[in-house]
Amino acid sequence: NQSGRKTNNHKDMNENQTTTEEFSYDVMAYPSLTLAQTHPDRLSAVAKLYGMNPAPADKCRVLELGCGTGTNVNWLAANLPESEFVGVDLAQVHIIEAKRHTAELGLKNVSFFQQDVMEITEKTFGKFDYIIAHGLFSWVPDFVREKVLSVYDELLNAEGVGFISYNVYPGCYRRQMVGEMMQFYTARFENPVEKVEKGVEFIRFLTDSTVSNNTYHELLKHELEGFSRRPIENIYHDDLSEINQPFYFTEFIADAEKHNLKFLSECDYLPTQRNNIPPDIADVFDTYSRNTIEYEQYADFLDCRRFRQTLLCKKDINLKDEINPLDLREYYVSSQMKPTAPTIDLNPNSFKEFIGKRGDSVRIAHVLTKVVLSLLVNFGSHPVKFDELIAKGSEILQSQGFISEEPEKDVEITASLLLQLYSPSAVGFHTVQSNLLDYVSEKPIVDRFALWHSAQSDLAVNYYGIGLNVEDDFTRMLLQLLDGTRTREDLIKDITEIINSNEKIEDEESFFAELSEKLDRDLFILAKMGFLIG
Repeated sequence: NQSGRKTNNHKDMNENQTTTEEFSYDVMAYPSLTLAQTHPDRLSAVAKLYGMNPAPADKCRVLELGCGTGTNVNWLAANLPESEFVGVDLAQVHIIEAKRHTAELGLKNVSFFQQDVMEITEKTFGKFDYIIAHGLFSWVPDFVREKVLSVYDELLNAEGVGFISYNVYPGCYRRQMVGEMMQFYTARFENPVEKVEKGVEFIRFLTDSTVSNNTYHELLKHELEGFSRRPIENIYHDDLSEINQPFYFTEFIADAEKHNLKFLSECDYLPTQRNNIPPDIADVFDTYSRNTIEYEQYADFLDCRRFRQTLLCKKDINLKDEINPLDLREYYVSSQMKPTAPTIDLNPNSFKEFIGKRGDSVRIAHVLTKVVLSLLVNFGSHPVKFDELIAKGSEILQSQGFISEEPEKDVEITASLLLQLYSPSAVGFHTVQSNLLDYVSEKPIVDRFALWHSAQSDLAVNYYGIGLNVEDDFTRMLLQLLDGTRTREDLIKDITEIINSNEKIEDEESFFAELSEKLDRDLFILAKMGFLIG
């Protein structure tokens, strides 16, 4: 779930001048979503792997700059009640909405401020263990970007972790070109919705008017297809923004280093694992690169990357050059990968394929790893202690007569492969356990944020940021009934009464005959996906 939330995007503003024009985010609010990649559990896990000693996710202090309507901050606050959260945004409409949501959720550990980033100081806000700025950095003037980095320098604790997302070259050359053409054409329109619709319409016209299958046509087609997957508000504030500044990765890091900060990792992969590039190409890049920063820049050249989500820490932190795979013994592991076939071939020369949430696949031959990844499927969204996974996997192998000649080496290989697979759509590492249940209790209850969020939209989000699309009335109704006051029998009774009162079911006899089975199936899915709490 990615959404950019910005602040300080004033027209013709310099260091000593504030525009009197209406702020664009008060004209059209930005869509505010939960950002799983900013969860302190994920940030702390990566920091620990590189040798840092970050604050525990369940007892920390977090600041989000450009928090929008506060959905992300409220989500984190609801799931981490012993941590403290602060959200800052320049748009009044955002902060009013954020505070209203906080009140609806009954949260006491979160505060929102309508505040200019330029006015933030340690004296007024204190220190933080984690600072988040998603969709902010590339959309503000130069002097505000410098201030953002100085906020990280000044307000981050010694072992703190900073998350910053931003646009990067070379991929953004394509996006900039299309965006500038849209801006040129839509300058005549004032209404934000009309500007977006006319801009996309213009790019569609250009796409249809260019020669099919040539490079320019394919470029326009690619950008046009991207528009179809994004809300109007996103296109308006991103592609039609007067400020949208990408950077080469090395430029961003050089600027960060001027503010006593340095590169820790990327949020969505572990750079030192070299898992985002084929081995033969990685070997060549190693000969080109003098350090990880240069290697990452070459990786951007290869992938034509256009967006990064970078983690920063204080410059004087002594980070590990390499991650010890066996450090995973201190972690819980989760997976969103599914095997393409239900059976496990214990032949060490046979590959088993696993597919991630975004469709990316991997083929594994190592026997213990095949078993461990298959086991993780059974746990759904619930992380499992690494050593417990290894023990269960070894037990299965022994029951099948498979005896490892080098058990410790096999454990290290499995840990190493899991590190290679780290990504939001594949394997995750966790430092704390949630209160999510992996079974249906006597009086099942959905966590309060998921309950609240499902009433606001077609999506419910759990502790780990995993979303459940609420696509039918039955699921929406069930979620609202799971408040911890009803047994299974109570749920059937209340659902029956609601259905009868609405009179929307065409074949009621068939529906009620299947109600019991459907309820059990849906409750099982909710437990498996991590939406039920204890």
